[in-house]
Amino acid sequence: IEVLTAQGTPEYWSMNSNCSIIKHRTGHAVKLTTGGWIYQLLAGGELAQSPAERKIKITFRAAGKGVMKVYAMRYNDTRNGKARHRYTRKFLSTPEIYQTELTGKQQSYSCQYTIKPNEWIGVRFAFTGAKGATAVLDDIAVTKTEK
Repeated sequence: IEVLTAQGTPEYWSMNSNCSIIKHRTGHAVKLTTGGWIYQLLAGGELAQSPAERKIKITFRAAGKGVMKVYAMRYNDTRNGKARHRYTRKFLSTPEIYQTELTGKQQSYSCQYTIKPNEWIGVRFAFTGAKGATAVLDDIAVTKTEK
């Protein structure tokens, strides 16, 4: 989370009111309280919808007391010349693809996911913990891996 908008929110990310941006190490990170979530839609570039499946690796650093879950928000776009953007978007599902019990110490985590043919995804992080629990999420990366 390095680039912020004029409103102080992470560029290209959406988050709920249980999240805030904090200064962390040499940049910024997201502080989540219980019920906090943040996501980014990955509809472009090499992860855009394709007739072929794409394997990805998601890495991040996190610390806190509670559970961090990672979800794949699945979508499909169909060409439609009459639609405003020339496509019709269909939401498919949001499967949980990873979860971990956080420790109080900043640690690196990773998981893998295969984007199905003719789909694209958003990646969502969600935090749950006891009342008053917090987590810090940083250094998120999503990379395409070889088959």
